[in-house]
Amino acid sequence: MCIRDSGSVIGGKVALRLDPDLLARLAVHLDVVLVSATNGKTTTTRLIAEALRASGVVVSNALGANMPAGITSALAGGSDARYGVIEVDEKYLAGVARDVEPKAIALLNLSRDQLDRAAETRMLAEKWREGLAGTKAVVIANADDPLVVWAASSSPNVVWVAAGQEWKDDAWSCPSCGGVMQRPGDDWFCGECGFRRPTPSWALSGDYVLDPHGSAWPIHLQLPGRANKANATTSAAVAAAFGVPPQVALERMYQVQAVAGRYDVVTFLERELRLLLAKNPAGWLETFSLIDPPPTPVILGVNARGADGTDTSWLWDVDYTRLAGHPILVIGDRKLDLAVRLEVAGLDFRVCEDVDEAVRMAPPGRIEVIANYTAFQDVRRRVGN
Repeated sequence: MCIRDSGSVIGGKVALRLDPDLLARLAVHLDVVLVSATNGKTTTTRLIAEALRASGVVVSNALGANMPAGITSALAGGSDARYGVIEVDEKYLAGVARDVEPKAIALLNLSRDQLDRAAETRMLAEKWREGLAGTKAVVIANADDPLVVWAASSSPNVVWVAAGQEWKDDAWSCPSCGGVMQRPGDDWFCGECGFRRPTPSWALSGDYVLDPHGSAWPIHLQLPGRANKANATTSAAVAAAFGVPPQVALERMYQVQAVAGRYDVVTFLERELRLLLAKNPAGWLETFSLIDPPPTPVILGVNARGADGTDTSWLWDVDYTRLAGHPILVIGDRKLDLAVRLEVAGLDFRVCEDVDEAVRMAPPGRIEVIANYTAFQDVRRRVGN
């Protein structure tokens, strides 16, 4: 989602109104990689940008302004750059790819998100499939997500990455024929039409990236969690498409400590808070896997503003029972919606007026703060991050 209060986005809108071809002209001298997904695209964009800086100047929309206006503004500052590393909102991927003629496109995952705004996941995959058919770009795609595989399969040059898929609830029916997907172990296939998981050439294996030659390269990140190791694996595959060796790429990724405030640890009201962004069921599931164990206190924040999506029905898709044993404090515009969900899940929690009250009420220890998009930005502004 685009950062709506950014002046650069407004400038990009005006510029595109005056010159609809501006985005294409700004990208003509760049080797461009586009990154799109429901979750992880901002972090992966940052990791790829850091890796490619090993061989040249990079211009990137690092703060997540990922619609055409924000992308245009970002590229406008890259006259001396060699590479353009661009995060793209899922709905705009095909159009941006048409304009900038990327050398590579990274497709990470597709899951339900912003139900009032975004298309159903199968429809988004259809748009990707149609828009990328015949592309000259190398498509680096997650072999573990059936929707991504179906979308990428229309492309003539695909590099498959075994990046994993913890959230599977949007991929139980075959995107090709509608049949029921079979999922034995890490494999998947449709028993009706034969659509199945492709053989990956890159893979995440524990704390290592396995390259197409079978070499294992250690992952050393300052970012937490399995999901970020998966992001690093895809990023290493992208960097290799631009001639940057895995060892060099992964070493450079260690420099990334936080991404637009995500994973930052801050001090507020004499307490230590770790800030975590989770925007949809798949993102909350990944985030629950990396927080400190009970009795670590957890603040949950949910808004439903335009940038979040106004439909909060997704709260019922999140398995909040994973927070059992944590002291839970609830904030945000839709704190009562979340409170009802937690009540049904049988969890103990306290509804607070704001982050100040939540921090004061929290038991001792570092506090994990998990919030969706605008709630996360509200917390960042309040804690001075």
